[in-house]
Amino acid sequence: MIASSKTAAVCALIAICIAFPLHAEASPQASALKHKLEQQLGAYGRIQKIEIDSDLGTPALLSGVLSKPSRHTPEWIAYDFLREVRTHYGLIHPLREMLVKEKTSSTDGGSIVKLQQLLFNTPVYGGQLEIQVDRDGVVRRVEGTVYPGLEEKLFHRRTYPVVSSKKAVRLAKASYRGEGELSSKPVVTRYYLPDRPGTPLVYEVIFEIEGAPSPYRVLIHAVMGHIIP
Repeated sequence: MIASSKTAAVCALIAICIAFPLHAEASPQASALKHKLEQQLGAYGRIQKIEIDSDLGTPALLSGVLSKPSRHTPEWIAYDFLREVRTHYGLIHPLREMLVKEKTSSTDGGSIVKLQQLLFNTPVYGGQLEIQVDRDGVVRRVEGTVYPGLEEKLFHRRTYPVVSSKKAVRLAKASYRGEGELSSKPVVTRYYLPDRPGTPLVYEVIFEIEGAPSPYRVLIHAVMGHIIP
């Protein structure tokens, strides 16, 4: 009889938790941004979840109803959303600062638009957003990292490389201490590195290694020529 009462009590508690799930209390910063965004988005805006990058102060994740329905292309919808909320991401001209890299289909019949952050038309290392648009043209989820204020940090002046891409490949190859043979055709991409002092211009050099599951990846300073650990 006692066991039956305990079982009934546990079942009742589970039912309450399902009906009224517990939520972690949002940080004051996240709550303030949620309020501002919902005011800005208007009657259609309902943010269900928000996460803030504590280092950058920009949204790391937004989900909910983030735009009104639209018949435009997913790419257009993504840019229109960024134009509306650009100040919260530290953007000035989203069309110039964010480049659509890929559009794929999502499981709900919508689309996922992947964007790369640019600085002076050069990719920003780690600066990427994924914007999920449902089949009705509504932005449902935005996730990723945007580094704010990079132009100001460089005093609105672009950095020009002193080291050539060919020399960067030679430096990267000379730094290799592994046993597997490096591929003869590495992938070389120039980036701004936003999380280092001075936002340096770098080359990322990627070699495939024969028989290895992962490649050899090196960052070379495009002005000074040294390896960045």
